[in-house]
Amino acid sequence: MSKRISILVTAVAVAGFMFFSIAVSSLSALALSATGTGVGYRSSSGYWLGSYQLDDGTRGFCLEAGKTWPVGRDTELVDGATLGWFGPSDAARLAYISRMWAMSDDRVTTAGGQIATWIIAGVGDHTEEELASRAGADGDAVLARARAMVAEATREATTSVSASAVLELSESGPGRLRVELTTEGLDGSRTNVPSERHRARVELTGATFSDGTTSSEIANGTDVEVMPTSSEPTSEVSATAQFSNLPYGDRLLVGRSGDDVQALLVSTPATATASASVSGVGVSPRPVQPIVSTQTSHPTAAPGARISDLMAVDVLAGDGLLPTWGVFDDGTAMSPIVVTVDSSLLGPFSSPIEQSSEIPAGAPTVCTVSTEVSGPGEYRTPECVIETPGHYVWVERIDPAKVPADRGGSRIRPWQSDFGIASEITVVEPAHLGAAVLAETGTRSDFVAPLSAGLAIALGCNLIVLNRLRRRRPSPRSMFR
Repeated sequence: MSKRISILVTAVAVAGFMFFSIAVSSLSALALSATGTGVGYRSSSGYWLGSYQLDDGTRGFCLEAGKTWPVGRDTELVDGATLGWFGPSDAARLAYISRMWAMSDDRVTTAGGQIATWIIAGVGDHTEEELASRAGADGDAVLARARAMVAEATREATTSVSASAVLELSESGPGRLRVELTTEGLDGSRTNVPSERHRARVELTGATFSDGTTSSEIANGTDVEVMPTSSEPTSEVSATAQFSNLPYGDRLLVGRSGDDVQALLVSTPATATASASVSGVGVSPRPVQPIVSTQTSHPTAAPGARISDLMAVDVLAGDGLLPTWGVFDDGTAMSPIVVTVDSSLLGPFSSPIEQSSEIPAGAPTVCTVSTEVSGPGEYRTPECVIETPGHYVWVERIDPAKVPADRGGSRIRPWQSDFGIASEITVVEPAHLGAAVLAETGTRSDFVAPLSAGLAIALGCNLIVLNRLRRRRPSPRSMFR
């Protein structure tokens, strides 16, 4: 409004509201003038039925039937609540009439609004029919309209409006924010304002809207997505919503020109406010990318050795990823997500293993063992036994499907190690015969020494026997004597 001073208002609510209140001292400093009639009818006897025009462009209805009309008088705006003229229900109905119909350009409507105002505020020494007759041939239509207005005001008028907000954080994606408006009727009943009637300015902390901003205007009664921005395992999000210029409540603005002059029910703009705040804590919905580096327990081994794998678990930081290990809500507290790492020992391979991103098709498997991990750190796998000479290698894999969704599985990304990483390879050499151990006969040296001695004795005995036999044989000469 061009010449009226601004009205100081405050809105304070966490899950509720307070309306703009008018400072009496400010209003009393504002002097307007009823410059003439607005829209309506002038009777044949000179009486006016309709709205009155103020010099700031607003209009109003007379509140006191029978008093002098206000045209040409200086008018002082007063907070209707300070006058004590009306109870809460009548104040709410009059406020509804002033908002809905005082600025109308239809004369049946404005004439009906004037009579409806008098029906609530008092018709003085007149009857409703007498007042409606000032509209001439339209008198019946005006009276019917006035009575319909009173019925509507009784049904639709509100004594207050409040706001509330709901915030739900999800561990599988964006959260949900919803802001509701609720009015209180004349009978004390509370009703939700239909969706998308009004828009609130909403400020977020710890999250953004889908367009990446932290401030937006959202319609009442609609769900909007919010994405937490925290890089911690849990997210703390809060939202404040502020509605302005709401057409609810029982605020009256009365123009007074003196005790003998009709006071005016001045058209009151929609200035009610309502606000709400909400906050919540939940697990971060950002995905977690575990990574594993490993070291075999035996770079070389003999057949029959038992080997394991030492795993160093960490998380990969990157765009959109949670840079720390994730948690889930177990119903009583936040607990770390437990992930299963499957470790397979492949082999034997007859030739040295070369690194590759893919495991060769049909690669032999010695064993597959599982290890549960619940955060960054070192973990030792169960052991596997290797029996056959050759080249062996560990490979690791994380399958999110093995983690229940309600325990954080939906936020774990899969991981697979390369095949043939040098630190994962174990080489098993063939056994050497010289090093064999005879379980019952002793070592080779224990066996060879007695054998050599026996052979020497036998040879010596044979030589002695042969020598004796040679001595007994007759010489050729004696045979032919």
